[in-house]
Amino acid sequence: MTPAELAQIEAGQEPVRASHGEKVSIREVVTTRFVLTTGISLFCYNYILFFFITWFPSYLVDARNISLKDMSLVSSLPWITGTIGYFTGGFIVDAIYKRTGRRMLSRKVVLVTSFLIAAGCVALTGIVDEVWTAVTVMTVAIGFLMLAGPAYWAIIQDSVPRHQVGTASGFMHGLANCSGIVGPAVTGFLIQSTGSFVSAFVLAGVVGLIGSLILAVFVNAKERLPVPTPA
Repeated sequence: MTPAELAQIEAGQEPVRASHGEKVSIREVVTTRFVLTTGISLFCYNYILFFFITWFPSYLVDARNISLKDMSLVSSLPWITGTIGYFTGGFIVDAIYKRTGRRMLSRKVVLVTSFLIAAGCVALTGIVDEVWTAVTVMTVAIGFLMLAGPAYWAIIQDSVPRHQVGTASGFMHGLANCSGIVGPAVTGFLIQSTGSFVSAFVLAGVVGLIGSLILAVFVNAKERLPVPTPA
């Protein structure tokens, strides 16, 4: 790595201060509105992801009567678009930032727009009649969901001081991964209670809608953890 490349990476970041007595306050990190709201939004994001991973195959077999032989192809389609979306998301964020010069805006535009489209597609999947329409709509949903992924990491890096990134991101992702417990359990309860997957898909879409609105309304450039000053 050349000195010019290192300078470009560190541009716009606060300098790291050597402070032997300085400690990171976990309470300070987890009670900040930015960390809480971003963590809740990420919970909603992961709710859709875990819902897809754990229940979409069962939906295809039980509700759409797709054979196990065809499952290998059908279940791979959303992951193909998801991979493309994840790679593309970072490029789009950077392109918007270069064009506007507004770091938070570039993250939020990609996050909120992609999240809204994904949420709408997930809810629609449980309503459409044709099996291939359902597969197509869910494939689009996962593509846009993954498109938003890189922006989450970027927004955390931008809004948390460098010495607290590990604590903040660990808390946010720990909170988000609780959806891996809640989402599949709630989905199973709804399917058992109603005898249909429709309510589960609609709920996942509503959860995604809530997550995108939280990002749009509560996460902004002013919400940043303070950088402590040496004593």
